[in-house]
Amino acid sequence: MKIKGSDLFRFISISFILVFLAIYFAQSAGYFDYNTNKRFNLTNKAISKFEKDVKSGKKIDSSKYLPKDKNYDNKVSKIGMSVSNFIDRSFNKVLGYLFKEINDAISENN
Repeated sequence: MKIKGSDLFRFISISFILVFLAIYFAQSAGYFDYNTNKRFNLTNKAISKFEKDVKSGKKIDSSKYLPKDKNYDNKVSKIGMSVSNFIDRSFNKVLGYLFKEINDAISENN
């Protein structure tokens, strides 16, 4: 099956619109504010606990006050990171080449 340029453009456009709408509704529903507020409350609780421990003369260990980081490493995330790094390197090479050619073309005209 041959894909026409207009079909590909339509697919990419619709994909961008759907991603935009998902981010927009997540923001308007307060998802990001909720997560920020939750982190802020955890930080305030940790500060209060730290201050209490300092006043009472307890031994201070930073691991008691900082939240534990979850480890999300798995095969899928590693593959995703590899693909992302590949795309990043590819774009950097293509854009570097493109701008070099544009610079050379401008330099030749002067």
